[in-house]
Amino acid sequence: MPEFVSTPPNIHMKQLIENIEKKVNASLTASEIELLASYIGEETVAKKTQIVRAGKITQSLYFVNKGLLHSYQVNE
Repeated sequence: MPEFVSTPPNIHMKQLIENIEKKVNASLTASEIELLASYIGEETVAKKTQIVRAGKITQSLYFVNKGLLHSYQVNE
């Protein structure tokens, strides 16, 4: 299982905040940024790692910062 590393506001967090502010056409307050940061972490996974398994429901949302992600659906 990949190690989960909690990250304080960094380059990816700054980009996310900028994109959110652009979409809502408003600046986030310091408390809103702090709340957002409390829900966000960075995870590094090895090649061929399954992030979500078939039949399982995830409560997570993933963004790929570097590399490639394969996704497929099996129709039965």
